[in-house]
Amino acid sequence: MNTLATNKLNHRFNHHNAMEDAEVSALLLLRMAEEIGTNDVYEIMASYAPSRPRFFKKRKFPKDGNPS
Repeated sequence: MNTLATNKLNHRFNHHNAMEDAEVSALLLLRMAEEIGTNDVYEIMASYAPSRPRFFKKRKFPKDGNPS
């Protein structure tokens, strides 16, 4: 993730620091969404890793937020 953060975001961070790892992960996801013009996480994953379609099956979540 360090390389992605540097190349895509021009951002250096303290790798393996939980808060900074989470922040950079979110920033990378937002950048990826912007690049392909969507806010659908499944479209983003399918676009960046088309060889792993089984991971991108849309899942329905109940109102309490826990996966079924």
